[in-house]
Amino acid sequence: QQNVQRVSSAVKLHLSILFAGLAIFKAIGYWLDRYELLYSTRGAAFGATYTEIVAQRPALQLLVGISLVAAILMLVNIRFRGWTLPLVAGGLWLVTSVIVGGIIPAAVQRLSVEPNEILRESQYIQRNIDATRDAYDLSDISVTDFAASPALGVDDIEANRATIDNVRLWDPGVLKSTYSQLEQLRPYYQFDDVDVDRYLIDGALTQVGLAAREIEVDNVAESTWVNDHLVFTHGFGAVLSPSNAVSPEGQPEFLVNDIPPKLETESLELTQPRIYFGEVPGASEFVFVGTKEDEVDALTETGEVSYNNYDGEGGVAVGSIFRRAALALRFNDFNTLISNRITGDSKALLFRNISDRVEKAAPFLSQDSDPYLVFQDGGLVWVVDLYTTTDRYPYASPAFPRDEYGGTSRLSNTAHSLPDGFNYVRNSVKAVIDAYNGTMSFYIVDPDDPVIATYAKVFPELFSEASLIPDSLRDNLRYPEDLFRVQSDMYTAYHVTSPQ
Repeated sequence: QQNVQRVSSAVKLHLSILFAGLAIFKAIGYWLDRYELLYSTRGAAFGATYTEIVAQRPALQLLVGISLVAAILMLVNIRFRGWTLPLVAGGLWLVTSVIVGGIIPAAVQRLSVEPNEILRESQYIQRNIDATRDAYDLSDISVTDFAASPALGVDDIEANRATIDNVRLWDPGVLKSTYSQLEQLRPYYQFDDVDVDRYLIDGALTQVGLAAREIEVDNVAESTWVNDHLVFTHGFGAVLSPSNAVSPEGQPEFLVNDIPPKLETESLELTQPRIYFGEVPGASEFVFVGTKEDEVDALTETGEVSYNNYDGEGGVAVGSIFRRAALALRFNDFNTLISNRITGDSKALLFRNISDRVEKAAPFLSQDSDPYLVFQDGGLVWVVDLYTTTDRYPYASPAFPRDEYGGTSRLSNTAHSLPDGFNYVRNSVKAVIDAYNGTMSFYIVDPDDPVIATYAKVFPELFSEASLIPDSLRDNLRYPEDLFRVQSDMYTAYHVTSPQ
């Protein structure tokens, strides 16, 4: 009509229906936003505090109603097909969301809460304290007063003989370099880490340092495909020494050392010292075993190298040419397909790094940064502490382990897999990996954790009960390092139980 653009009634009908649907979804969004108040950071403590309960929650409930009214107006507009009702609905929603949803809560926080925080926030701070202590498993800590005294007598020493006898003289960092100098024996071996454990040695509980002698193919003098994937396939043995003993030469007093392993005590047994699955980062490389090539193994008494062929349970059978082609494609390695040293009876070992291995089996669990080695029934096994975490625990303050300078926990110097911002954690699972076979067992050690109980229902064949942990391993399970750091850091604030 003479240069005036108009919108057809069919378009108004279409828009009314669309806007009515959007208004209904917005109402659902406001309804769900009420639960997000449990994770608010606006008040004096994490969670829903005075402003959220008194101002923000009623505002969201009002906005739910306004959104539904707007949806009704849009549906009524289907009949009238004008602009008046949509403008009324939009204006009503906009004014309400700005004033009730934004201005009023901000005013309550600034004018009522901040000048009177103790009065307004105490009950909500108490909720935060209780929830945080529960979420980080700090609720049942026993506090004991310790009367320090400058006088230390013979009777005091005798009363604490077990502690005095196990005072650690060797630091793990020093032991690592010492082990490397004295016990590496070949360039292609490596001590990646020294673990602290305790064993019953000749009837006495003794704190020890121990480390696995793992293979590091990057240090092989002549790096070829055959050497890297067929010949140098595994580490050999471990080193163990008391933490509180020093030899006359100033060296560790080894209880287990050398290749083949020499054991200076009958309390330990090591009949299968070979390490095909370990902690060294390079262990994630694939190798083939049971090939026509002999694998470099131990040292003889004359210093020569002996050889061995893997007969363990681990690995994927090469089998037919089609499976070999699939493995070659998987490894992006043409030599896998054409090598005449690999037979149908050979097996491929992959995911040899224990952290990668556990990640493949249970990616929904976080790992502790420090797996540790254990002597068990004549062999060697690795133990990895696994955590269940969530960031949806109401009122519990979050931890930020990857934040070096802020947050409530600072673990950025470790290679843990704990996520930032979690506010609930349990060490619910101990993963045990056989160093020779690569077999994995996941034992639930905290059946009261609802998160792992749910995972156990989802993956019933993956997890086992703690009662099935072998007795030879049970005494060597330890409190996980990363959990201890997180709990200790959180406890610096949450040992206080009074809101004031």
